[in-house]
Amino acid sequence: VGVGLSHHFWDRFISCWHDRHHGAVMAPDLLGCGAVRTTERCLTPRLWAEALRPQLKQLNQPAVLVVQGGSLPIALELINLAPEACAALVMVGPPGWRVMGEPANPWLQRLLWWGLFQGLSGRLFWRWARREAFLSSFSRKELFAEPEGVDQEWLDQLRQDSADSSTRWAVFSFLAGFWRRNYHKELRALHLPVLALVGESASGISRSGRRDTSAQKLADYGAAINGLSSRVIPGRNVLPYESSAATASAIDEWIQNISAPNP
Repeated sequence: VGVGLSHHFWDRFISCWHDRHHGAVMAPDLLGCGAVRTTERCLTPRLWAEALRPQLKQLNQPAVLVVQGGSLPIALELINLAPEACAALVMVGPPGWRVMGEPANPWLQRLLWWGLFQGLSGRLFWRWARREAFLSSFSRKELFAEPEGVDQEWLDQLRQDSADSSTRWAVFSFLAGFWRRNYHKELRALHLPVLALVGESASGISRSGRRDTSAQKLADYGAAINGLSSRVIPGRNVLPYESSAATASAIDEWIQNISAPNP
């Protein structure tokens, strides 16, 4: 529950990276996920980025930020907080360009947060959403290119990640749209190397971006971000998991390219 929020989402990617590629890699838990707990509160990209900043600083060298899907605003906030610690940005399966420019409806946010996610209704919704039947169906319909990609390892990890009910505040914050605002200015202002990876079968996460093809998504970002590198690889919306080797290879190849000295 909460794809990309727990570091376990990156286990297959990290395994492929260590087997075939170069450089150290770290996958932290976001605030309220995995081993990093939080109390009941609305979590925003800014709060998530502030919690990650000390870990980024501890690396003692600029890092390449690799971010999955709708977590892109967290990376943008982190770049604003600690630009000297960020060497490059990799956007894996980013939301459609229009989605990144549309703030959430404040009325709907309040309705979801206070009307559905609090109290007994929130606890019941959480119990329903973490059922294996729902997680399996949702993953096949919205996340994976091939149904067989939704294997038992995937479902077991989601069950484990959601076993502690306190993790629901991070998921509810995302579902209520607290990650949504107009980030077009931040995206256009990026001055570090940026790579966008999208799946051949990528689909949107909202009505405004659902119909965007992979080519359209990359064209939109390419028109806004100066010098954007982009690539389409097999998969749909969870590339680090369903296409781990292809994702790792594409990122490693790009890093080697941007790190190579000019002739």
